Amino acid sequence: MKSILKNIIFIEYLGFIFMTLVLWLNEIFDIPHYLLGFKKTPINWPESILESFLIIILATVIITLTKNLLKKIEDIAMRDPLTGLLNRRYMYEYFQYIKSTNSKRFFSFILCDLDHFKKINDNFGHDCGDYVLKKTAEIIKNKIRPGDLAGRWGGEEFLIILPGLEIYSAFDVAERIRKEIFNYDFNWGSDNFKISMSFGLSGSSLNDNHPCDIITCADERLYEAKNSGRNKVVY
Repeated sequence: MKSILKNIIFIEYLGFIFMTLVLWLNEIFDIPHYLLGFKKTPINWPESILESFLIIILATVIITLTKNLLKKIEDIAMRDPLTGLLNRRYMYEYFQYIKSTNSKRFFSFILCDLDHFKKINDNFGHDCGDYVLKKTAEIIKNKIRPGDLAGRWGGEEFLIILPGLEIYSAFDVAERIRKEIFNYDFNWGSDNFKISMSFGLSGSSLNDNHPCDIITCADERLYEAKNSGRNKVVY
């Protein structure tokens, strides 16, 4: 995605450079008069400089607007519309980027899932379920570092990637999120309720292992957490 956006900006730069080049070639060689066999006119320096200046201003405005628009498009393409977290597609692109850099850096993965989320939808409706998902995403974002990644993996399942963090430190992060969610009072209209979350952890260098294998490992730990009582972190 990023490479496509960079190519668009690069083409715009080339376009304006080409426009400026054509302008000055025409001023220097007076191409229309030359082709028609007329006498070459002298260069109008003030007019040519003014035209070049206007092209530069136009290029600056258009490229700035394009960058802002492409940034919005990129943001829409990489984020889950409900929670505002990164989406599954972006997470996979991130995996591929890390592998392409041959980074030996250690990564911890946290795969987490809301417990008995279906009951929320059944008892209070899907709008309430959306509210719980958005609030959970907000809690997760507030409990991770600026350089960490949090995404909605699917349904009520979330994936957190912690670059450079060992598994024991990742356990502390997951435990903080678990306690925050478990202690939070969810309010929907006149109804108040609580919900818990289960966590599965794994960790490795993405250069040594396929991301799907690491996530599968985290998923197995999450399955253990679910089967051993829920509302816990397993690694």
